Amino acid sequence: MTSPLLESAGDQQPRDSSLLQSDGASTRRNAAALLAARLIVPALSVFLVTAIARLGGAGSLGQYSFLVTLFVLAENLKSCGLNSYLTREVAREGNSALVYYPSLIRFGLVGAVVMALVLVAVAATTSKSEEMTTAAIFISLGLFPSAFCIAGDALFLALEKSQISMYITLGENSIRLLASLGMVVAGYRTVVPLAIIYAASRGLAAVTQQLVIRRRLGSLIPPYSSDATRTMRGHALPFLTLFVAPLLLFKMDVVLLGAFAGDYQLGLYSAAMRLIAVYLIVPDGIMTALFVLLSKYVGSGAWSDFKLLAARTTHYLSLGLLPVTLATCFLAPFVLRILFGSKFDSAVPLLQVLAFALTPYAMCGALGDTLIALEKQGQLAIVVIVSIALSALVYVALIHSYAAQGASWAFLISTMILVILTARQILKSGILPLRSIVAAILPNLLCLVVFEYSRRWGSPLTVALLTCATGLAALGAAEIQRRLSVERSDLHLMPGTGYRNLGIL
Repeated sequence: MTSPLLESAGDQQPRDSSLLQSDGASTRRNAAALLAARLIVPALSVFLVTAIARLGGAGSLGQYSFLVTLFVLAENLKSCGLNSYLTREVAREGNSALVYYPSLIRFGLVGAVVMALVLVAVAATTSKSEEMTTAAIFISLGLFPSAFCIAGDALFLALEKSQISMYITLGENSIRLLASLGMVVAGYRTVVPLAIIYAASRGLAAVTQQLVIRRRLGSLIPPYSSDATRTMRGHALPFLTLFVAPLLLFKMDVVLLGAFAGDYQLGLYSAAMRLIAVYLIVPDGIMTALFVLLSKYVGSGAWSDFKLLAARTTHYLSLGLLPVTLATCFLAPFVLRILFGSKFDSAVPLLQVLAFALTPYAMCGALGDTLIALEKQGQLAIVVIVSIALSALVYVALIHSYAAQGASWAFLISTMILVILTARQILKSGILPLRSIVAAILPNLLCLVVFEYSRRWGSPLTVALLTCATGLAALGAAEIQRRLSVERSDLHLMPGTGYRNLGIL
């Protein structure tokens, strides 16, 4: 949908404050449920991983972690990233887009066949243990009910009912945890029963989810349509690229560091990166929820609201993440020593550099979701591929010369490359003015320059004062610029009235 069409339809929309508040509350509930669901899995897995490590040993833990990693990767690849397409279309078009739901399940089931074969083949060729092959066969069976789970989660997200997915996720992982702990404590400490439990819990989650969907949606979901499948197939390549490419872009650091610098440097880097990955759960969850709102605005032609939400999102990402970045920099020595011990003191400068990647990384997601909502996923896919090519050169050069320290700087530079190229597409589409993007990124970059320069000669207190003063001044200037450029409005009071939620869940 082109910008002029959106603008002509959107700027004429009246506003209704009660509807705005209601929709803002729905978006907040959706975001909170997404964050909870994404935090549940790692929180519960800690207990299971600890039990396997203590009772089953490092070998059992390694096998289980390897299998689960393969499963999660296969689970997401099998649907070609089209769950995002379903979410966007249902949020934009309402009931008429429900026709894509059966097609997404078909995609997932066909993909499950392919990925199950790949999963078993990888497990069989990388391990000499027959037990691993057997376990891989059992856990791969979970890919088939997972086709229903992923489609259902995308549907709940579009309907702003992610709390349903959260409850199902909580139940699934609680059952998996209790059953797996029971097996380990009872003495069944091989990976096969754990794989069976993992697949069975996915099946139970799929059955529960389907019962909820049938009860809440009833006959509104149309039968399978081959035309809908052909339409989705036409979008499969860019969406698959957008799923796979970021994995390559933001995981090549680990691969190249392990290849060029060895296990010790990789261990230091992994300790620092693990904390950054936890931080990113929050902006990722918020952006996933806002993607539904962005898609609604495009569907209703509320162009002014769309641009306002995009501008406010970039502004508040910068406003919220910069204090987290600075706190991480100054507390890094204490946090790493508490979590990993004094042996990881060398990871402190790595974490301090990686902390400055938080804002550009989140900005990449925000700007990328904005383009996808506008059906510009093809342009975004090209941007990501170009970023991979440029970043690979940076990674190789810096890791070869500076090992883990080089990897941390390469990660920061790669996020900046991606955000710059994505911002270029945003500017070409006329969604945001240049000043909004600069105001969101510049405070982070200024603080990075001041931090790196001042710590070469100043005391820790001096570094902290100078960097925080720079951040405060930059954020203040950005806020003044925002207030002068757009009308005053709260982020949760954004929507126009040209759309209507399905209202059926």
